[in-house]
Amino acid sequence: MARIFVDSLADGKVALSPADSRHIARVLRLGAGDSLVLVCDGQEAQAKIVQASPEQVICRVGQVEPSKTEPTLQVTLYQGLPKFDKLESVIQKGVELGVARIVPVIMDRSVPRLAEGARGKLERWRTIAREAAQQSRRGRVPQVEQPVPFMDCVQEMASSPLALAMDEEGGIPFARAIGGAKQRVALLIGPEGGIAAGERQALAQAGVIAVTMGPRILRTETAGPAALAALMCATGEWE
Repeated sequence: MARIFVDSLADGKVALSPADSRHIARVLRLGAGDSLVLVCDGQEAQAKIVQASPEQVICRVGQVEPSKTEPTLQVTLYQGLPKFDKLESVIQKGVELGVARIVPVIMDRSVPRLAEGARGKLERWRTIAREAAQQSRRGRVPQVEQPVPFMDCVQEMASSPLALAMDEEGGIPFARAIGGAKQRVALLIGPEGGIAAGERQALAQAGVIAVTMGPRILRTETAGPAALAALMCATGEWE
């Protein structure tokens, strides 16, 4: 059954966005009387289409219930800003794997021109997140933020109950570090060039734990999804 994200489930009827209306009417070819699932911020409801056209689809909302597809573990992925195609892959796979929030980070080894052009990409990144959330039956669309400077990232991570940085120079085994993960985890992945020495020092001073996933070096677009999968498995989210 089709699942569509909406802004609110509070009213008895919901008008879908123009883009979703076109998709429902022209691609899925659903019409009046057909059912779908409407999803909003961790809640969902069965709904029936009462009016359908490519311009506007209106649905009558049934009983609203908590979504059963959202992980209880809230992971914020701080991704060192890589090339845009790699970041798009991280966003898509991260959403599928259960990430709560993705924050691109401008680091010493990020390509300067990418940082300059990143602001124009935010809408596309959020569209990718929305499409991945819809495809993977998430109960909410994870937030994708504007790129932030590295020290802003460090300050945010310092307030997390468990803050980890994947470091190719070594650290404690990832499986050992995530043993205490219960509610919120902050995870930093470096860009293509890795984490610079000064950044490593700043992270350690803020209490961020350096971790490793073994002797092999993962690409930046692989490390985040791999770590998310390990977190979800280790904390029982895949049971």
